[in-house]
Amino acid sequence: MFNGSESRRRRASRAEFEKIRLSESPFSPQSGMVPAGPAGKDGGPLEVQSSPGLRRFSVAKPASEKGDKMKRFLRRTLFMLVPAILAALVLWVQASTSGASQRSERSGSAMPPLGLQSVTLSCTDGTLLNLELDATALTALADAVVAINLYPAGDPPLACSLSESSASSGSAVLRRLLALLTPNEAAASGNPEHDYAVGGGQVQKGLCTINFALSAHVGDTDATSPPTSGGTFNLTEQQSCLMPSCAPTCCICTGGHLVAKPDCLHVEGNVAQLNATVTHSDGSFSSLFPVGSEIYVEAEDNPDMIGWNGDTGLPTEPCNACPATMPLLHGNVSVHDADCPGCAGTPCTPPPPTTTTTTTTTTTTSTTTTTTTSTTTTTLPCVPDCTNRVCGDDGCGGSSCGHCAPCHTCMDGACVTVLDNTGCGGGQCCGGTCIDTTSDNMNCGSCGNICAAPETCGGGGTPGECGCTPFTSCPAGQTCGTAPDGCGGTLNCGSCTPGQGCCNGTCAMLNTTTNCGSCGNSCTGSQVCCQPQAVAPFACLDPSMCT
Repeated sequence: MFNGSESRRRRASRAEFEKIRLSESPFSPQSGMVPAGPAGKDGGPLEVQSSPGLRRFSVAKPASEKGDKMKRFLRRTLFMLVPAILAALVLWVQASTSGASQRSERSGSAMPPLGLQSVTLSCTDGTLLNLELDATALTALADAVVAINLYPAGDPPLACSLSESSASSGSAVLRRLLALLTPNEAAASGNPEHDYAVGGGQVQKGLCTINFALSAHVGDTDATSPPTSGGTFNLTEQQSCLMPSCAPTCCICTGGHLVAKPDCLHVEGNVAQLNATVTHSDGSFSSLFPVGSEIYVEAEDNPDMIGWNGDTGLPTEPCNACPATMPLLHGNVSVHDADCPGCAGTPCTPPPPTTTTTTTTTTTTSTTTTTTTSTTTTTLPCVPDCTNRVCGDDGCGGSSCGHCAPCHTCMDGACVTVLDNTGCGGGQCCGGTCIDTTSDNMNCGSCGNICAAPETCGGGGTPGECGCTPFTSCPAGQTCGTAPDGCGGTLNCGSCTPGQGCCNGTCAMLNTTTNCGSCGNSCTGSQVCCQPQAVAPFACLDPSMCT
């Protein structure tokens, strides 16, 4: 047990400890204590009141409380100033951004929003387009530019490049601050000035492979008839023939080039519709799209599609004639709607025919009423469709899809080879090629009938038959010996008198030093051409041996 003095000492220690604890307390609402009045000056006592039901007491302030009070005042001041400063910065940055955007519109310069990359699209047709794109749009545009260069189209072919350009925005600190304070605005895609459609690649149209290149752009607008746009739309059909030697008569795809300049571009989400004036066309495009005509194009991004046709006469919007689109074999298409990036557009579909009914009622003075009802049916022009067709009917009763080469016929929109020995202009079809079988040594009279030498096709006097006509006379200048008749036989060209020989087709004496005893036998040295005996043939001998 403790005695009385120890108990008093322990109570005194607890009282001093309580004074110190209360002097250091922040008097938070959680503590259950609230200030009862202003603190005393010059280190006077601080009067504190407990929660209801508790007693009132005062505690002496420690000497260091004046410094703590200053610290708390500074902290509270900072807590109030920071939000105010941040709000002012946000308003200032937004005002600066708006002002800079207005200045950039007047000066032609660009100021990309946060998270966007400034790039320049340049093409050989004169396109020079400054854009600010997010990562997704930039990747899509880069893929489209690569496809344009990888699959050349047009004459000359269009070529494009994409380069990084410097941004003319404010300081990086303020841009990062704006990104933190307005994340939704900072994440929005940029390019607030231009709608564009860029792409290249290959499509399969019937049996033919066609390269395309598209670069079209226009100021951001939602109008269905935007102002004049810039860029190029090019096509190149690859030539495809049965044999290179017979081109172009035996070509399934004759090949050709087209170059057109856009007049109108309308972009809605991921769909672009444009019409362009043809400035160059040759080969397979020259009849469908002569220079000066209009070509209508529709491009779709994700899924990548492309299609084109001529003027169909349909009452469509100026930029659109509803061409049927095709999926790409290779390549990429990037369509960008400046004020709605990533939105889904609506591909065009031809409107159905319309029927108009008009009812007219006429009342005469004799109260006789005559009612006449007339029905007028207006059928819109048929839209030719040659999708996956290279020949034959275009769906409108015409044959604008193309014609087949000789020895080919159109079946279900494709050109197929006809049977051998089928008649064609000037001969017969052999292996898909029109052959003159009256004179061809490899196909004499019919496909595959070969004439063996010396016979030729028609050589015996009958066209389409293998034969040979022999010569009836010796070659000019030959007066002796024999000569070939050209058909495996010989001709007798004459004989020489005794003492002569037939040398090189002519008769020559055989008693000379160059023809001694036989044609071409020459004597050498001191030899002479003589007879060793009176009845012996001439020979080259020493003079002493001659008789």
